[in-house]
Parts: sequence; C-alpha cells; structure tokens
Amino acid sequence: MPSLLNRRMDHFCKRLLALSLFLSGSVLPAWPGESRSGPGVQDYDQIVSPDMESASSLCNRARVSLRNGNFTRAIALCKVALRKDDEDIDIHAAYAESMEAKLEHQVEKDPELYKACVREWLTVYRNEVGEEKNDSWKGLCLVGTMWNDDARGGLAKKHLKKLTGYLPKVWETDNRYLSRVLKPAQVEVSGHVSAAAQR
Repeated sequence: MPSLLNRRMDHFCKRLLALSLFLSGSVLPAWPGESRSGPGVQDYDQIVSPDMESASSLCNRARVSLRNGNFTRAIALCKVALRKDDEDIDIHAAYAESMEAKLEHQVEKDPELYKACVREWLTVYRNEVGEEKNDSWKGLCLVGTMWNDDARGGLAKKHLKKLTGYLPKVWETDNRYLSRVLKPAQVEVSGHVSAAAQR
C-alpha cells in the first residue's frame, strides 16, 4: 500500500512541477513562426513522460497533431496509445485517420501504410475491438453492421469505400476482403503485332 501511495504522490508532484514550469514561463507554447530554442524552453514531452499519460490522453494529443498537419507524430502517438489500450475503438479510428491523412499527402503511396490503414478501418467497421467486439468470429461479422453507430461505423464505412472502392460483404472474412482489395495496382500487358495487322 505505501508503494502505491508513493507512486501517486510522485505522479502528482511531476504534474505539479510541469504546471508550475508552464505558469512561470519556462515552458512556452509554440506559436506559428516563433522559435522554440533558448535557455529554459522545454517541450511538453521533455517534462511529462509517456507512461504518465493515459491512452485517451495520448489519443487526444494525436488528434491535435493530426489537425496541425503533423501526421508522423500523430501516428506515433496513436501507436503508443494502442500499446496502452488496444481495446479502445476510438484510438483505432484516430490511428486510421492519421495513416489516411499521411497517405493523402504522399506523392508516391506507401503500400504498407495503405494496407495498415485499410486494416484499421476494417477493425473499426466490423467492431473487432471495443464494446461490441464479440459480434465477429474469425473475421466474419455474424450480425452484420447493425450495431454500428454513425460516429464510428458510418465513418469507417465511408473511409473504406473511399480507399478501396468496396465494402466487405457480410460473410466475407477479413483476410479474404483484404486479399481482394489489396491487389497489386500495376498490371502488365504483353503481346505482339502480327504481319496481317500491319497492312
């Protein structure tokens, strides 16, 4: 029991220190166009360690990074949040949004990132994590998507349709759907011109 109390006091003291540094001006927010270098200027990540934050707090920071256009940081924060709580469907949705935003800004699309993005949206669409995670069995969605809400299932449906052009069928497993929509984009055609066609 004393060790739990000591950890909580240590956690409280670190948060109090971070707040006092912020209020004293040692930690300054970054405004667009301002320099963040100089003595006494620290970043939030230097003060607060990732193990002090909850998974939902990391997910919220990832959404802020996504809104600010820092897609790589948003993906990294979502990965840390998923390591803390893999059963939160909102984190999976934020992770998929971050990967999709990064894909949209790439000139040459990364196939592994695309595959991971489609996989995450499929996880959200079929409720494979979260409150209704037992509605699917081996990738088959037994009750369909009747329990999906618009905030998660509808969003995932829209993004899957946009990314792949197809939605998974009710009796189609996840692996079968992924193999169907993740086919190689380049198709080679070979042939020869006959002498009769040249005339």
